[in-house]
Amino acid sequence: WNYDVYDINGTAICTGYRGMPGRRANNITDYEKKARAIADDYSLSYDTRKAEVMALLHEFCEQA
Repeated sequence: WNYDVYDINGTAICTGYRGMPGRRANNITDYEKKARAIADDYSLSYDTRKAEVMALLHEFCEQA
């Protein structure tokens, strides 16, 4: 498995063991930390966590 590519609002997000050519997104580590904090916040319902992570993903794509 090399990588998977997801098109989110015109932004290509690549995951996997081999990267694609191109630049690494700005602030990706910050967004990963924010997403992990939301996902691990079990005081929120699953639907709320999912909605917040999706909102964060769309924010990330706008910044990329």
